[in-house]
Amino acid sequence: MNSLEIQKMEQTNHAEIHLLRAGGFMHAYNRSAFHFSRHFFEYEVHCKYVKKINAEMLYLGFPNSSLPQIQTMAQQKKMNFTKVDDNHFVITGFLVYSDYDLWKREKFKAHAEKSAVEDSVPSEQKNSGLEPPALPNQKPSHSCDIKPAQMMFATKEFYECTRYIVGRTSEISRSLRVSIVERIRNACLDLYHHLDLCQHGLENFDKEFSKKQFIQISEILRLLMDLKQISKEQWFYISDKLLTVKKTLRLQSSDSRVAGDAAQESSSPLAPG
Repeated sequence: MNSLEIQKMEQTNHAEIHLLRAGGFMHAYNRSAFHFSRHFFEYEVHCKYVKKINAEMLYLGFPNSSLPQIQTMAQQKKMNFTKVDDNHFVITGFLVYSDYDLWKREKFKAHAEKSAVEDSVPSEQKNSGLEPPALPNQKPSHSCDIKPAQMMFATKEFYECTRYIVGRTSEISRSLRVSIVERIRNACLDLYHHLDLCQHGLENFDKEFSKKQFIQISEILRLLMDLKQISKEQWFYISDKLLTVKKTLRLQSSDSRVAGDAAQESSSPLAPG
């Protein structure tokens, strides 16, 4: 079964575990992997970008020799274990959990964060324990290679953040809407548009542009909080979201005004006491 067939099968799968043979292993993909983790063993879940379908797929695997044990467990749990052919087995008749989307987001997030950490260290230094040497006269790059899984996760997270900001700023007093609100919305939309194009391979990721947009968004958010147009709780929520996206894209900044700083560290005279 090829990747396109697996994707289509899992898109319509709600209450089945499909186990597919791949060499010496049995694999479960996407929702099948979710159900398997809930009812059998929580094997490590991997994330793989499949170029043919232009999408990320989650999957877990276990040796073929463990299949009889899985079959016995399924029968003990009063589930149905069906052999479709030598390379495809289906388990049904189990309790269906409803938190698949949350599980999927957590797996994508864990994979993206792991990739960000691994990619930040040169391969020749990963096992040396040494800090990367300073490179004199090195010019900053305006683009940065981000893996598809990281870009997909960052784009989804930033979309949620943008949607939240647009919703919250609609409640702000009209005197501020034309100037401040329009600026932050435009900054969010411009950055989201850029990330979305990068996700689909239509643009190269521009690190410097993205950093500037994040700084602009964070400064306006701080101002809105100081003016008591958004609450501390809302500010912390948005800042945490922005920081997650920045870490995924490796855009951490030492600027004290960017998202993630504690509200009490603000030097603004308007900061609430």
